Amino acid sequence: MKNNGLIMPATQRTLLAVPITAADTASARRQIQSAQAHRADILEFRLDHMAEADWPTLFDEASLPVIATLRPKDQGGRFSGSEDQRLELLAEIAKARPAFIDFEWPHFAASSRARQLISSITCDSLDADKPALILSLHDFQSVPSNLNETIARMSNAPAAIVKVVCMAQSIQDNLPLLDFAHQSARPAIILGMGQAGQISRVLAAKLGTFLSFSCLSLDESSAPGQIPLDQLRSVYRWDRITEQSLLFGVVGSPIAHSLSPAIHNAAFEQTDFAGLYLPFLVEPGYENFTQFMDGFLSRTWLDLRGLSVTIPHKENALRYLSDCTAEIDPLACKTGSLNTIVISPDGQLAGYNTDLDGALDALTDGMGITRSDLSGRKVAVLGAGGAARAIVVGLTQAGAQVLIYNRTASRAQRLAEEFAATAVPLAQLAKTPARIIINATSIGMHPDIQASPFPSDALKPDMTVFDTVYNPQQTLLLTQAAQAAATTISGTEMFIRQAAKQFELWTGQAAPIDTMHQVLYRALA
Repeated sequence: MKNNGLIMPATQRTLLAVPITAADTASARRQIQSAQAHRADILEFRLDHMAEADWPTLFDEASLPVIATLRPKDQGGRFSGSEDQRLELLAEIAKARPAFIDFEWPHFAASSRARQLISSITCDSLDADKPALILSLHDFQSVPSNLNETIARMSNAPAAIVKVVCMAQSIQDNLPLLDFAHQSARPAIILGMGQAGQISRVLAAKLGTFLSFSCLSLDESSAPGQIPLDQLRSVYRWDRITEQSLLFGVVGSPIAHSLSPAIHNAAFEQTDFAGLYLPFLVEPGYENFTQFMDGFLSRTWLDLRGLSVTIPHKENALRYLSDCTAEIDPLACKTGSLNTIVISPDGQLAGYNTDLDGALDALTDGMGITRSDLSGRKVAVLGAGGAARAIVVGLTQAGAQVLIYNRTASRAQRLAEEFAATAVPLAQLAKTPARIIINATSIGMHPDIQASPFPSDALKPDMTVFDTVYNPQQTLLLTQAAQAAATTISGTEMFIRQAAKQFELWTGQAAPIDTMHQVLYRALA
């Protein structure tokens, strides 16, 4: 494929395109240089953004293949002239010999003049002298119900590449797009927009579509949901993704700021494991969780092998696996929730709750004791939610005397009765006889970092204070505990240990805990 005299090497891998969206020549040149320095494969010149740029000169200077795009306003672009003016300008642009010209399917289908002009300046092949035609469909609202019919019509048009980009309103909206990507026998670009659609931008590399769109930064993106180029390469290991990559991920809502993808993908890299870990945004509710599981498990070609499960789906995960009569670890049943699902190659499910072991390992290692040493010790657990429940199960099994303090007294009472613990009114927290304090609430979590669940004047030097909140790493509670000369244990220790156990369940390998620690600390810093 030629681009201003340059040859684009033939490749089987999915390419990364970066949009150039600056309005003027100098700014556009800086974006081009940055994209080239960060190893983009293709540049998309959004010429409808570049009104003040000397694009012919920029075409000559670019050392990467260029997609020329002149998007009109009705297709989400900025070109405000008439359609006749746009077609005339596209004809001029074609003379600069970009590698590709992107033209919108609705205009192509509706206008014989547009079809004639575009067909005369482009070709339906990737190895001809004229620019290759990318025929594109964009829906910024949803995945259209007639998508398959539209794709069939587009596939019969004289285009080198069919491009379909739709707004994913839910995780399920990715499925028809992924199906098309999996089934397409011709070069195609298939992407979902928005946060829910981000997974499609990474899975493009596994499914072998022609390219995926990235961006230099979120401020310089050209569509919602684009992932910065550095993040695609460093966090998601873009260059290591293949058709054989095994898929893992974290299921939750919200999920955008989860650190699990960075930690698990780094662990895969360190151990040379062919895994890919993604964030799955699944809205609350058992029905949504069920639809996600059924939809993704039924597509065996995705090679889904394991899931982390976080708020609000831990109880939904237990219910789903119970309904499937899957194997569930007895301790997970006692905690009433799952945070880990293992999926065998033949689709068999198994469920675990690694929060329990993660919390107790963090606590005992931080205190320099064994679990048996917890027997008879009074431990104050703040909270009565899912995390608190897992911790209470582990502590009572170890023989500790557990005191539960919670804002809603009835929840504390129910939890205490179930596990032979003691519910204590929250008003008595400052006078707790426990010397081990565990915060299992979200109090103090980012962004409310100036909050603490325990009165600072009640902290004593002979206490051990364990905060399960890991963002920030040093919560206000831990800062105040350290000032009181108490032993402190960060939630990062629990987070890493539960993640390490997930890794071992999925891979059968020892987790690279040092690497996982380093990645978490860098992310939190």
